[in-house]
Amino acid sequence: MLTPQPISPATEQRNARLLYIELAWMAIPFAMEWYYLQVYAIRLNATPLHLGLLISGRAFLLVVGNSLAHQWQRRYPNAIRALSGPVFLSRFLLYMAIALTPFLQGLQVETLIALVVLSAIPQGISQGIFLAMLPIAVGKDSLANVVAQRSTLMNLTILPAVFVAGQTLQWVAVPLNYQIGFTLAFAASFMSWWNIRRITIPDQVKVEVQHNDPQPIRVWTYLPFRRLALVAAAVNISVFMAGPVNPLRLVRELNATDGWISLFAVFEMGAGAVLTLFMPQLLRRMNMRWLIITTILIMAVQPFILALTATLPPHIIGSIAFGLGWFAINVLLYNRMVELIPSEHLPPFAAAYQAVINFSLFLGPLIGTFLIENVMTLPAALLVIGGLRLGAGILAWAIRTEPTLAALVHPAVETVQSPL
Repeated sequence: MLTPQPISPATEQRNARLLYIELAWMAIPFAMEWYYLQVYAIRLNATPLHLGLLISGRAFLLVVGNSLAHQWQRRYPNAIRALSGPVFLSRFLLYMAIALTPFLQGLQVETLIALVVLSAIPQGISQGIFLAMLPIAVGKDSLANVVAQRSTLMNLTILPAVFVAGQTLQWVAVPLNYQIGFTLAFAASFMSWWNIRRITIPDQVKVEVQHNDPQPIRVWTYLPFRRLALVAAAVNISVFMAGPVNPLRLVRELNATDGWISLFAVFEMGAGAVLTLFMPQLLRRMNMRWLIITTILIMAVQPFILALTATLPPHIIGSIAFGLGWFAINVLLYNRMVELIPSEHLPPFAAAYQAVINFSLFLGPLIGTFLIENVMTLPAALLVIGGLRLGAGILAWAIRTEPTLAALVHPAVETVQSPL
């Protein structure tokens, strides 16, 4: 087996700084991808089916990429070397190549979808390697803090990026405005990629381990992880169902401009930044389980408001509510998984957890697309989505995810002891 050697505290601190710097460079790319990619597709006359394929097709190939992550990493001495190629390729396809789509007459939407979907394979490989690399780069004791700090930094840096991007897009003609935006996104993502390459982790050393009766790690037989995965799937499916619904409701029915889109994004990201900034204090005052339940329920406010409003300003309240819930729940669920899993077994669980998220990203938009194409109006679909988010909160309350004495591997080899 391949085992990474430990690194010094000074190296861990340097790696943490590089992880903060590389994330800060991703402000513009994230802003363009998260808030303007689908709007760009709508401006190019994308249909609801196009939007569903844009999100779900990408999610499907993300799962494919995740499944290839382990085999890809085995070709390289360490995770940073393995990340270099997939990260660069995914960002080139997702940002630089998309900036060139307006030059293709008649196939702009189809080309946009193809580039986004194809970028998912190297991105999925990168995700699987990156999640398993984090505990090695910063140490498990510092991992939760680094993840929380990255989440806060992400919100704070994307705030001005979204606002500036929205105002710029509004005053430059389509499609030149989006070409400029995605070109700048690629340039910034290149700087992020360069900082990732500077992270220092040791090469993996091949160690021969003798077992009398070796068994693989049984990810899905570990009950607390199954319960956590069920909650994560319910939450993410209810969130990703809104992927093709929200932008169509805002742009087509409520006539939102890029300026309004940027305003909603600023309130959303601002609310997320404030909550994650005070997350340590909240965790000291509240049980993590109840904080997870609360943030899920808060997210239900957004689709209800968007379904019932006839004007754009009330959606600001929905954006704040979604920001408070969405950016916190990602940190909380990931930290909960880290608490449940011993560090030596984290990589396969991290890969399985990412697969759950990607499966939800695949299934949710397909359900949302089916609802608005065949069954109901956009407001009615949003009411259903709000109800499902309430249901996800109830599910998180009904099942518990505390560690148990269940074995992760063959009972004679390893067991997980409860800290309670």
